[in-house]
Amino acid sequence: MRFLSKGRIFFVFLTSLYLLTVFVGPVRLQGAEKDNEQRTKVSLRLDWTPWSLHTFLFVAKEKGYFADENLDVNLYVPSNPEDTIKLVAAGQDHFGLSYQVDTILGRSEGLPVVSVAAIVQHPLNVILSLKESGITKPSDLKGKKIGSPLIPSDDAYLEKILGGMGLRKGSDYTVVDVGFNLVQPLLTKQIDAVIGTYSVWEKIQIELEGFEVNVIKLQDYGVPDFYESVLLTNEKLIQENPDLIRRFMRAAWKGLDFTMTHPDEALEILLKQNPDLRKDLAQRSLIELIPLMKNSVPKVGWQTEAKWQELQDFMMDVGLIKQKTKVSSMFTNEFLP
Repeated sequence: MRFLSKGRIFFVFLTSLYLLTVFVGPVRLQGAEKDNEQRTKVSLRLDWTPWSLHTFLFVAKEKGYFADENLDVNLYVPSNPEDTIKLVAAGQDHFGLSYQVDTILGRSEGLPVVSVAAIVQHPLNVILSLKESGITKPSDLKGKKIGSPLIPSDDAYLEKILGGMGLRKGSDYTVVDVGFNLVQPLLTKQIDAVIGTYSVWEKIQIELEGFEVNVIKLQDYGVPDFYESVLLTNEKLIQENPDLIRRFMRAAWKGLDFTMTHPDEALEILLKQNPDLRKDLAQRSLIELIPLMKNSVPKVGWQTEAKWQELQDFMMDVGLIKQKTKVSSMFTNEFLP
């Protein structure tokens, strides 16, 4: 489901862009621009083309919750989702949906992004296989071909899980680059399993095609129970315009509450704004997402220092980052309604 970086090179540009912002001056959207109706213009970058996870944002816009807070919010699909961290860090976008892994990676490179909410409390990324393959646990992957988009974090998850079973890449299993075409190679049996798929999207998509699947959850085999999706802003906006963040969060969380209590009506709003979405897929996805948004937390969006610390420690141990960041600087619960 994700479209993430396959390397660290782009973070050099991220850091340069941020430093340019600091020394040259504020960028286009860091302040509060007003339109003719005196509504504050706000830019939010989605992490992917619209899908069930984004329902609450479209609800907040459609039902006027953003307008009630005097906000004119632009929800848009970026041409390159890899740019989200750097553009939010530089203030070119007020907010962005991204991933906890990418947030920690960005902070390790000096980019001042801050998570103001965990949208999904648990990993969605899973290892999928067709049920007929008989792959039900990591040790069953010995001698198998595993499809992957070759995202560094996905490679790290595989090496952590399969390495714990005594399996070595190349000699005991093969990783095949399938790009982001994750489903078709599995259905055509070019690969035996695939990582990078979401339990609430590709899994459902495959089932709707009439196939049964087996799921291996990363967190069951040594990978931290991380936040899959987080809502980001930057340190400068927190310092200079916290009221804007509070207004945005109040409106967005009204949309989230409506989505959780009226999922069918919320889904219709998502489909109205995004008619290319497959209804049965989006509907099942939303139903399965909602519990993962509110599971075992005092309020929706809640984050803990322990989960940020655990994932950062893991990323350091497997070589995804070269230096650690003070955990308390990477997230805040201050703006949760």
